[in-house]
Amino acid sequence: TDWIKEVMLSKTAMFGGFFYNPKFNHINVQSFVPLINATGKVVAVVVIVIDPYRSFFPLIKSWPIPNTSAETLIVRKKDDQFLVLNELRHRSDTAMKLTLPIKELIRSSAQTVQDNRGFFEGIDYRGVNVLAQIQPIGRSNWFMVTKVNTQEFLSQVHYLSLEIIILVSLALLITGLVTCLLYYFRQNNISKNLYL
Repeated sequence: TDWIKEVMLSKTAMFGGFFYNPKFNHINVQSFVPLINATGKVVAVVVIVIDPYRSFFPLIKSWPIPNTSAETLIVRKKDDQFLVLNELRHRSDTAMKLTLPIKELIRSSAQTVQDNRGFFEGIDYRGVNVLAQIQPIGRSNWFMVTKVNTQEFLSQVHYLSLEIIILVSLALLITGLVTCLLYYFRQNNISKNLYL
């Protein structure tokens, strides 16, 4: 009801965020949209309820490249802990149920309390070394933590660097062969001209 009053006063749509419905044991996302008549008066507020299990949670679990350890967490500071808002990749049934002490979630996430953001290296809630990026989400008290195991990331870097070395070596070899062939044909033409 507070959201509806605020939307009616501001006459703008608002995102209500995640809420846990204990009756259905389910998490939903609410948005509030005012319906304004021709005179500019708000006559009603439409409450849009979205199921994050159908769209949002699968979206943040997907990755643009094949990856076994990467994970995105949406967290909200709650007292001296972080409340995890989404389903985790390496644990099940965690959305809005799992709270972790700031020190246990990930060292770099703990720094978001001091409003730090950017790239960090640390240890996550599983005790694994990770590379993470921390970003605040809009004008909310939420943070997005995107992380990948350091070992997996470095193995991909080594693989890509090996590919680059092979491609550069092939390019140099082909350039050398083309140069040798051009030199041979040039020398052959010079020899023929001299013979004639």
